[in-house]
Amino acid sequence: MLVHRENSLLPSSGGDPSFGAAYSVTAYPVGARASAASSGTTATVDAGHSFRVGDNALIRPGSSNVFTAAVTAVTATTITWGIESYPIFAGDLLVNLGPDTGTSIPNYDASSMALYSDGDGTTSITKSTVTCSSVGEYSYWHKGDGRFWELLRDGDGDVVGVVAGYAGDPGRYNVCDFGAAGDGTTDDTARIQATIDACESNSGGIVQCPTGTYLVTNLTIEASSVTLQGSSVGHAGRAGLTASSATKLLKADATGYALTVGSGSVMQGIVLRDIAIYCSAGSAVKLNTNATFSQLTNVQLKGAGSIDTAPTASTYGVDQGAYAFGATVVSCNVQGFDIGLWFRGNTAAQTEVHRCWVEYNNVGIRCGDTAGGTILSASWIHHSTIENNATYNIEVQNAKELYLENLYLEVSLDGPASDGTYIWSAATIPLAIGLGADVPENIHVRDCRFQGTNTADRAVDLTNVQGLVFDGCRFLNFGETLFVRNNATSVENIYFGNCPGFGPTNISDTDGVEAMTTRITASLNGHAIYGTLGVGAGAPTTAQLVAKAGKVGGHAAAFQRFSSGQTADIVSVETETGTKLIGFNAGGHLTPEADGALDLGEPGGSFRKIYAVDIVSTGLVQASVTAGITAGTTQSQAGATALTTEINQVSTCANPNDGVKLPTAVAGQYITIINNGAQNLQIWPNTDDAIDAGSVDAVDSNVLAAAGVRRYVAYDATNWEAV
Repeated sequence: MLVHRENSLLPSSGGDPSFGAAYSVTAYPVGARASAASSGTTATVDAGHSFRVGDNALIRPGSSNVFTAAVTAVTATTITWGIESYPIFAGDLLVNLGPDTGTSIPNYDASSMALYSDGDGTTSITKSTVTCSSVGEYSYWHKGDGRFWELLRDGDGDVVGVVAGYAGDPGRYNVCDFGAAGDGTTDDTARIQATIDACESNSGGIVQCPTGTYLVTNLTIEASSVTLQGSSVGHAGRAGLTASSATKLLKADATGYALTVGSGSVMQGIVLRDIAIYCSAGSAVKLNTNATFSQLTNVQLKGAGSIDTAPTASTYGVDQGAYAFGATVVSCNVQGFDIGLWFRGNTAAQTEVHRCWVEYNNVGIRCGDTAGGTILSASWIHHSTIENNATYNIEVQNAKELYLENLYLEVSLDGPASDGTYIWSAATIPLAIGLGADVPENIHVRDCRFQGTNTADRAVDLTNVQGLVFDGCRFLNFGETLFVRNNATSVENIYFGNCPGFGPTNISDTDGVEAMTTRITASLNGHAIYGTLGVGAGAPTTAQLVAKAGKVGGHAAAFQRFSSGQTADIVSVETETGTKLIGFNAGGHLTPEADGALDLGEPGGSFRKIYAVDIVSTGLVQASVTAGITAGTTQSQAGATALTTEINQVSTCANPNDGVKLPTAVAGQYITIINNGAQNLQIWPNTDDAIDAGSVDAVDSNVLAAAGVRRYVAYDATNWEAV
């Protein structure tokens, strides 16, 4: 791939009358790179340099202190010049000017680079010399690696200027050209900052950090359109970037952030790519106020925490400030901080986390701020693994229109660390919502897997929320799926749809006595929601549960076995049709509707078991009824019409011994049959059941005559008895 180079040695307007087309530029490759710092007359360089005795060296071409010296001695890794000492830094470039063949003016003749007048490389430029325009402009294509130098000659061929250490691809600035060592011990902060400053002063571009470990304290980017580009390869997944080719910024001091983006004024388009930031102390990245549309791609952020060691308090992988909307974190690994990714919000929107691995932090991802007034809105966290974070995997403080999709949220599947202990506690929770001063609204959780390890684990912890949807989520190995705290003041409109493995739902704990109303809707394909309302000494006395069970695929999504430890009200638990469906343990009470009705069960269904003490009814108790049944005409168990309700009225019995079939026996269940047909009616048990201690699957020996009524009771799981 050819690289385009264009430049102007003089301003494009005005010009110099003596600067004509006869002036020319020739490009030459860099001769050597200093591998260590020195201050004498000998430089230690990388092996493979091009210098010979008699050549002239252009030293430190990327700095303001540029000088030339005649080479007097060389080895495979050293270059020595005359008697004057010059300071050399690791990473400095030494340009080989070749021997001086001029007379009164130096005229160097090192081997030049191949130059082309087109990007296809089909037209070579004769002698690699480009003629300048009358205003000093020139342009060419080359195959260089971005580090080369140029000689400017006048019409007589004499050298009248040098442009050295130039990054050939326009807008690219190599930190090594500015003296960065990348050895892990030399403080490279000033040299990398100088590279960033140069990039900013030229309206942005790419700051390149070759493979190496760069010790830094606090770097800042304060202008738009700057990319900090490493050379790391691979995906920054759980194992991190490939160590042998990684670019690392190493922060060892505890003050501030390794990189701060923005100074408060509006800026945009900052990119951090293919690089690792290791913080043995301090934090990694700060997206300051008004730093918009920043992007981290294939970045590894590593703090002091690990599976062995708790993270340092108040350290952050990414800390997004107010109004810093549009931040994107893609294919990144974040671990070992107090908070891995903190999106503080305050009108921040369009934040996205995609294909990331976040673990071993105290809190994996926090959305919003505990102080309130900072709302993260219209943002997405998706297709990522967020696990093994000590307190919460995801903590939603204040957010509106937040989408959590295709996430793997795990408590822990790792074994003990080397010291036999974990950094996380038994209280590790994959998702916590509403812990801040404001109430989150419209939180969408779709197609996520919540993975627990034992009955001590809790999947979701709610304090306040208005509008929460769980759709297509799986909950595995949790003792408690949903927990609503009793210090909540607003928990409403919670919907569960198609969520296999949904377990106990417990509402309230012992940390307050405030009133609350919890409204839950379920559509779980037959999976029950159950749990407790009002438990512990501090449980609320005025809490209310208003729950509604939907119906999907013909299965009622039941709310079962809710109990109340105090006198809290379970106002209603109802199906999608508005009738009630609930199991209720001792303690507390059910509140009837305005007309005094209290329905248990749904039309067409049956209530299998009710355990209660001292039930007092001042009105009628309504049972399930099916009328207009036609008896089966095959006079067999297989062809008999199945009965499904407590009271069953057969209106058509066309032939003698046409039949009906009892439901599968359930101990304590009653069923009544009314024969309003014209003929005697046969009554069969269900498959593998028996009637009146008779043979299994045998018809009741006593037919039910026309106009007759008979009642059966099941005294165990296989036997019915006529009563």
